[in-house]
Amino acid sequence: MIEEMAQRFTEIEEDLYMLLKCNNFGSYKDLLRITLERMNIKEINKAKPDWFGEVYCEGVPDYRTIYEIDDGYYQGTLLFVVPELDYQPCNYFTFKVEYGSCAWCDTLQGIQDCKDETEKAQDYKTLCMHMIQSCKIV
Repeated sequence: MIEEMAQRFTEIEEDLYMLLKCNNFGSYKDLLRITLERMNIKEINKAKPDWFGEVYCEGVPDYRTIYEIDDGYYQGTLLFVVPELDYQPCNYFTFKVEYGSCAWCDTLQGIQDCKDETEKAQDYKTLCMHMIQSCKIV
């Protein structure tokens, strides 16, 4: 795991928890997108826009652009590839999730079946943390 990513995640844990407590999420990609957005919004807001109003942040994943590779059928591995927030990114972040076919062997389905909203939000947050921990730069 990239140390800077871990630090950013720690900084937004409570904010993320409150957001997760108020919503249901239908996909791993949605959870990754909201997590990356929350983690990097401070960096993005500090950056100065270019002449066209575009903001670039070297070393920051572009949460608006997430490519999903799914070679499974009813179970398998999802690989998310996220470009760096740059004009022509040369770095990409990868996030890996293994999923199953039922609530017993698929983390997201298990969370969605949970009735306790507090426990559900905590489990969503843990899932988000595990996705961030899987991050590699290529």
